[in-house]
Amino acid sequence: MIADQQKAQDRRPTMRWLCGLVLCFVPMIALYLSPWSSNTALVYLGLLPAVVALESGVRVAAVTAILTPVSVLVGLLVGGSAWSAAVYIAALCLAVAWSYTRGWEGPATYVASQAALAAIAVPGTTLVDGAPNSPTSALVVAAFVLLGGLWVAFIGSFFLDDLPHRDRETPTRRDLYRFALTLTALAFVGTLAAKLVLPGGHAWWVLLTIFVVLQPGIAGSTTRTLHRVLGTVGGGLVAAVLVNLIGINTLTTAIGVIIAVLSGIAYLKAPYWAFAALLTAALMCLSFTPETVMYGYAERAGFTLLGALAVAVVLSVTDLILKQTSKAHPQPTKSSEQND
Repeated sequence: MIADQQKAQDRRPTMRWLCGLVLCFVPMIALYLSPWSSNTALVYLGLLPAVVALESGVRVAAVTAILTPVSVLVGLLVGGSAWSAAVYIAALCLAVAWSYTRGWEGPATYVASQAALAAIAVPGTTLVDGAPNSPTSALVVAAFVLLGGLWVAFIGSFFLDDLPHRDRETPTRRDLYRFALTLTALAFVGTLAAKLVLPGGHAWWVLLTIFVVLQPGIAGSTTRTLHRVLGTVGGGLVAAVLVNLIGINTLTTAIGVIIAVLSGIAYLKAPYWAFAALLTAALMCLSFTPETVMYGYAERAGFTLLGALAVAVVLSVTDLILKQTSKAHPQPTKSSEQND
């Protein structure tokens, strides 16, 4: 009897959390059903970081809801210059590294990745004539992003203010410094490559991959890289085939909205590869038509692999350098310190 009551009590917050997560995506559903449906993906840009931030508390989600459109707005405005974009993204990397000291690395990572999308892909809106990086267009895009984030913070204050926190280890100062240097260098070079060398706006997926897989400590980054590649390639392939077979753009967009809801739930409840698969599938369904989806999938999968390869190479080189440095300058043992 007592065990049954305990199970019922455990189910209550879980059902409330699930209902809250579904309600977080109401703006996407409403926008999809409106004449402004082509802007649905813009709301998702603000919604995703705020959902991720809920794990750190509603206040963090509210701050994230404001910082995300600001970072997107600045990214759009500096996106016209490759060097300005690279400097901007590199500066955000330092903020991401600092966020690990407060346990805010989840939302910080996705705020930075949305800024990279804005600076590289330069998304626009059908509501404004003119270049996507014009001040007017950038403000409208940022407004949609703000809507998604603020709605999540609002719903979170009623339904999701007691989400369980994942246990995280605070990285050592040495690992954090190396992480900051590695992330900043990779993001700076990656942004320049995406703006000057790599074809198309989807090259921002190189930056997205770098942001989400690189972590303080080589072991965590290696595991995360494998999960990201598996989820992106697998989830993207399923979505590409689905969009191609269905062939109706409005229907595939609706499916994308549903998958986006599932991705929010997966971030809190499922392994990272499952979240990566659903996130990729949602973006594929929301971004591509049946005519362009296979090419878009090939691009995104290729850029993800490129980003993962860049992270793997840099981590291998830095690990080798650290091992050589340790051999050349061994740390004194406790016994030798006592003898001294």
